[in-house]
Amino acid sequence: MKIIYLFLLATVAVMGQAKSEGLEDIQYKVHNLIEEHIACYTYYKITEENLRRPENSTPRDIQLADNYEIGADGFLERAYLLANILNMKEETILAKVEMHVKDQMNEIDNDYINFSILLNKYAEDCQYLYDNLEDVIKNLEIQ
Repeated sequence: MKIIYLFLLATVAVMGQAKSEGLEDIQYKVHNLIEEHIACYTYYKITEENLRRPENSTPRDIQLADNYEIGADGFLERAYLLANILNMKEETILAKVEMHVKDQMNEIDNDYINFSILLNKYAEDCQYLYDNLEDVIKNLEIQ
């Protein structure tokens, strides 16, 4: 239910701002928010995959992987809801996910031994975005 509320908040905010700002600027801000969600979705999926590797088979690792899977699903759902504001095609979202997967796996040279690179780059910002979407939307000056 909170996801729907935030989607409505963003939609109403965008519509209200469209009168005072150029539509292109609003689209740019929403597009950036979509990109952030997709980057975090990708990071969470890679984290989940890393935790599910055979060498990480403790019950704690499995529980963490399950939590990251739930978080990833939340990021992707929110990305789709935001994409609807811009009438962005599902195909576009999927293409963006594919690009982010390639980029993030390249950052770690396709080797989970280098996973801390992604952890340092994404963990804090993604956690903040996940927990504080309403504040993030308000801080975009889409009000």
